[in-house]
Amino acid sequence: MIAGKESIDIILALEKLKELFGIECLLREGGSVINGAFLRADCVDELSLVTAPLIGESDDKPLFYDSCVKDFEPVKIEMREGSPVLRCKKI
Repeated sequence: MIAGKESIDIILALEKLKELFGIECLLREGGSVINGAFLRADCVDELSLVTAPLIGESDDKPLFYDSCVKDFEPVKIEMREGSPVLRCKKI
């Protein structure tokens, strides 16, 4: 599947996934660069944030690299394997 000439057009890729394969809901797991790209394309409508008792490294990247501010509201908190998971929807 091709979506973009020189870089990936996220919106076009998602439209093609829906049109060609009937995919309407996508779980995307990735790093801060792809997280930021999806957020900048306004293609994030829900977050699941896990709070775990870990300490990050000094060179760790932020959750959303080079992105913009979006508003989300918490809708559910649940425990999974001893860690709280906060589910948020885009406002």
